[in-house]
Amino acid sequence: MAVIPATPASEAQVNRGRAQATTSGPGQLGVQILASDSENHGGTPSPLRPGSSSDRAVNRAPIRVMVVEDESVIALDLEMRLTRLGYDVVAVCDNCEDAIALFVETHPQLVLMDICISGPVDGIETASAISRLSDVPVVFLTAYADQDTVRRASKTSPYGYLLKPFDERSVSVTLTIALQRHAADVRARLFSTAIESATVGIALVDIRGPAPVIEFVNKAYLMSVERTPEQLIGLPLIFSSDPQDRETIARLQAAVEHHQYADGVVQGKRSDGTTSWTTVTLCPVPSPTGKVTHMVSFHKDITALREAESTLASTQRFETIGLMTASIAHDFNNVLNIIMGFAEFARDGDDSTRPADLDEIVQAARRGEKLTRKLLDFSRRPDPSPESGTDLARVMADLLTMVQRLVGPYVDVEMRVGAGSMIVSTDSTSIEQVLLNLVANARDAMPAGGRVGIDVTCPATPSGALAAGRYVRIAVRDTGTGIDPLIVKRMFEPLFTTKPRGQGTGLGLSTSRMLIEREGGTITIESALGEGTTVHVDLPLTDRAAALAALVSSSRPPPR
Repeated sequence: MAVIPATPASEAQVNRGRAQATTSGPGQLGVQILASDSENHGGTPSPLRPGSSSDRAVNRAPIRVMVVEDESVIALDLEMRLTRLGYDVVAVCDNCEDAIALFVETHPQLVLMDICISGPVDGIETASAISRLSDVPVVFLTAYADQDTVRRASKTSPYGYLLKPFDERSVSVTLTIALQRHAADVRARLFSTAIESATVGIALVDIRGPAPVIEFVNKAYLMSVERTPEQLIGLPLIFSSDPQDRETIARLQAAVEHHQYADGVVQGKRSDGTTSWTTVTLCPVPSPTGKVTHMVSFHKDITALREAESTLASTQRFETIGLMTASIAHDFNNVLNIIMGFAEFARDGDDSTRPADLDEIVQAARRGEKLTRKLLDFSRRPDPSPESGTDLARVMADLLTMVQRLVGPYVDVEMRVGAGSMIVSTDSTSIEQVLLNLVANARDAMPAGGRVGIDVTCPATPSGALAAGRYVRIAVRDTGTGIDPLIVKRMFEPLFTTKPRGQGTGLGLSTSRMLIEREGGTITIESALGEGTTVHVDLPLTDRAAALAALVSSSRPPPR
């Protein structure tokens, strides 16, 4: 079985590996230009995007073609025609063994295969063997096309037939169509492989019939719904086997019926009984005419993410409980210091002062009881009626003795409470908790002693970003060392403290701000190094207190 030699030009190109060909023939009519061999060494041509400048490039390498034909005259004629059309004929042979050897050696991008070739193996079986080596389009050459031959040849998925005798025009049209079809098939297979490899479940729904039915699903979708293709194809799209959110399910179903975009999260049950969460996104798919014929549904299992979020939320709740407990312990420690101080007075004092000291111990113990109760319902906001509230003047009077005991003998306490009604909605325990925190901080800022001033007034303009209305201000000032401006910005951060280890939790001010802001108030700090610190607490007066304050103000005689 002799190998039919190619023309001298083609033989020289074979020796050079056909990699350096740079010219295209004038007959390259309508042939889709494909990527060069350096990009497709395996023999599969990669089509360039239609309409790009590369489509019109004249210096691209021509398509490499192998001809398998047992009649040398026809083979030579075909080679000449192909050369005129701008193809590069890299090999010509007449039998299966040589065809496979030359195919491996020259890496053609197109094979023209005569059905009847030399040797015991015909062109159909040879084409089948070549297709197992590489994805290369094959066009059959034949002088007759009986039904049995066509049936056998069709099993190899050829890209065209050329009937002998053929002219140059039929060769050009047939090969152009074959290359274009092959390029489209390569792209379709690539897209299909990408869809099958996606980790997101994808289902294509045909909406042209009386009821939307599933036309295609990928592997990820089958895994997410735990079904087989036979259980899904041709059936309606199911968003959840055990829906818990009927509103979301109904909205998604309506989107399919009305061909609209929609998304949502649905809850379901797996075959093992565990709960699953899935995000569903629906998108309309229009046809080339613009009419929507399909809907594509993307399914993403987010069960692991939901479980992680739930674990994180639980962790955060435990952290919140820990912070709350530490805050209550911090404030309760202040009460214990007072109890211990008055207990020492009662133990070391005489009979005339002991009853008063014991009364202070009882009062401090009751405040501790209130703090303990707040630990149980810390997250619930007090909801006083319009006629109830806390009288700040009374609270301050009750706290004076306790504050004096808290600061110790080396710190003087001055308390001034303005005239008029000062009723706020904040409960007395919260006010006491805030004030004791501020006084304790002022004391710690004056280790060598000093003075703490507490002023309760109703200023015309509140501090901070508060809504219009009547406010009462509690100002706690000290003559301590002051705070660096950079540190002032962080004073309300939870767990931030400037005190030595073991002497502060960093929760006093953050808890105080939470209690004040929960009632619609503000707390601010003014401080300068060497000049002391002042903390302003502004709280809105209740409607009853505001009305009384306005009445008192209007009843005063005008200044002379």
